[in-house]
Amino acid sequence: MSSTGASGLTVGSEGSVSFTADDSGYADVLEEFDNGGSLDSTTLYSGATTPGERITVSPEATTKPKETTKKPEEKGIVEAGVLSAKVGQAAVASGSVALDSATVAVLSKQEALIKLTCTGTATCSGEVKLTVKVVTKKGKKEHAKTEIVGTAVFSIGAGRSETVRLKLGAAGRALLSEAHGHLGATLEIVKSSPSPSKTQMRVVRLVEQKASKSKR
Repeated sequence: MSSTGASGLTVGSEGSVSFTADDSGYADVLEEFDNGGSLDSTTLYSGATTPGERITVSPEATTKPKETTKKPEEKGIVEAGVLSAKVGQAAVASGSVALDSATVAVLSKQEALIKLTCTGTATCSGEVKLTVKVVTKKGKKEHAKTEIVGTAVFSIGAGRSETVRLKLGAAGRALLSEAHGHLGATLEIVKSSPSPSKTQMRVVRLVEQKASKSKR
């Protein structure tokens, strides 16, 4: 018996084969046998896996091809011992989004550069939203409200990191100026695909990047 992407192969008394999936995310398990004087093999399992998952192939899937001269379409012939219902035959699309840095650079008080990374097997798509908590006073009472300062959409390929450019609205630019170029904010990351959708809230700091003076 040979395999790739699998370890800890064991054969049960009833003929089932179990193995543990490696970190590669894909496994092939083959059984080699003598078929009329020539070496032949049967595919017991071939498909996508979750690292560390313990997979058991049923006895029906380990049946060797019969030595016969009948045509393949005739009833009762097992053409190959391939698992009829492969667990994870098609890779399940997965993906998650991570914020690379809590410090968000802002160019010319207008564009916030948000660095995101998509991990998994599928493209990550969704929306980001920046909000700022604004506290105002009326007499002796304080009133707090959440101000949306900008939104943007993103689509990042699996395993890639990209910078999402979010344009600040008038309110955001004014708040950044009042805070002298350093403004605390909340970043809402909404991943809409691949499913399931997920929303993350991250505390970030907007930092205005000063334009460098050219040398004369």
